[in-house]
Amino acid sequence: MFKRRSSRVVLALSLTALAGVSLSLADGGKSGSGRAVSTSGVNARQPHDFSNAFYVANGINPAAIIGRPAGALPNSILDSRAPDANHNNVRLLQTSNTWDASGHPMFFTVSGLLSPSSFTPDLAGMRARQIANSYVLYDFPKAANVAFATFPKRQEAISDTRNGYFSNDPLGMWRIAHVRYNTAAFGTQDAQQRLADLAARNGTDADGTPLVKTMSELEDLRSRGLVTVTLFPTDGSRGFPWFICTVIQDPRNGAIAADAFEANALRADGTQNPGERVFSTTFNALQTTGDFPH
Repeated sequence: MFKRRSSRVVLALSLTALAGVSLSLADGGKSGSGRAVSTSGVNARQPHDFSNAFYVANGINPAAIIGRPAGALPNSILDSRAPDANHNNVRLLQTSNTWDASGHPMFFTVSGLLSPSSFTPDLAGMRARQIANSYVLYDFPKAANVAFATFPKRQEAISDTRNGYFSNDPLGMWRIAHVRYNTAAFGTQDAQQRLADLAARNGTDADGTPLVKTMSELEDLRSRGLVTVTLFPTDGSRGFPWFICTVIQDPRNGAIAADAFEANALRADGTQNPGERVFSTTFNALQTTGDFPH
């Protein structure tokens, strides 16, 4: 049976925690490591930031994207040219893990955070905000984190890729939500048995509670009152409500570049949750062979 571990209050709320996504994923603020130019040539399948014109056409003011990557190592690099008219020559190296709605391991790259003022004051901006609110990425902060602090995470996120995400969200914008087990999850024998069954199927997270891998699992837990799902307020009062993180629809055939690297949710001992080691296995296979592991 599962019992809640004691939690301690994290005293400092950093911009990272409020935003719900690490600004290390984007390097617009300059990391001090300087810029470099890739000499490997352009592969249009590899993640690049969008062009200014494409942002504006899709209702986002590029100057108002927080932490937009600028080609500074280690998280991005300047490529020799842009892969197409919709992207610029900043190639994104840091690659994060996410479960899709059905529990398949997928990967995404982050192009920055969005505040209410990031949307252009026109019909395109209104449409962009509607899209950003339509697709939710569920993050799983550790139980000890204060409210709206994402890091450290107890497991990888779930991206709700249903409802036409890949065709209807051209910038890959997401509304950020946090998922936490609540006291009801540990209060009855029936609830604890449900958690035990989920842990037997998926394994446990960095808090020792069950991993959640699919939207159906999340929705079942939510409907039974065992987890609380909290959306970041759209007024920005508790951190940046949205971010641009494009899920790579097909990561095969060179989409994971040789110089890309994976960012993982880790346990206190620096290891991945056993139930999430599939991410590194998949990432390494895609990077070295261009295909999923067999």
